[in-house]
Amino acid sequence: MNVLDCPINSAHQQERKADSLINYKKYERAIECLDKAIYFIDQASARTKVRDVLTSLKLQKESLQRRKRTVLQLDEESRRSSSPCSSTGSDQTDDVSEDVLQTLYDCDTLLAELVQRQGCTVPPIRPLPNGMNTSKVLEELHMHNAALQKHVRMLLDESGEKDRQLKHYKLLNQQLEQKLHQMDLK
Repeated sequence: MNVLDCPINSAHQQERKADSLINYKKYERAIECLDKAIYFIDQASARTKVRDVLTSLKLQKESLQRRKRTVLQLDEESRRSSSPCSSTGSDQTDDVSEDVLQTLYDCDTLLAELVQRQGCTVPPIRPLPNGMNTSKVLEELHMHNAALQKHVRMLLDESGEKDRQLKHYKLLNQQLEQKLHQMDLK
């Protein structure tokens, strides 16, 4: 079995996707991802008999279940606090945000998909520099990934603000054109 095809990797991918969706208050989709992650953890548990691994998987599953309950509460609060009148008209920005989130998720799983299609195995890991171990490398990758996602969110927020400014200027331009047209008629 290819390392990238294992259920635990799929579970972690779904968990990361849920995290991104939660940041954008897409709670229903995040809950679906957490359900998938729990399913993949169950699949991984069924494939092993090693007690320490089973304990780890059990703890991960419990953590995902707690996270799901929290997201369900957030979803309920969001539904209660939102009203039809409170819409900001930022549907287009939401669509762009959702597209960006999907792109981040697709990039996260692109390598796994390519490897699976080609039927190749994971290339051997090169020796790490002195003082570096796998956990440090993974920690650095997680930090870089988090920084990248933070930057993307910042850019999306900035884009939303620019969209609001553009709408304002278009409205102002339209009002000025109407005044100019009225002055021409006099």
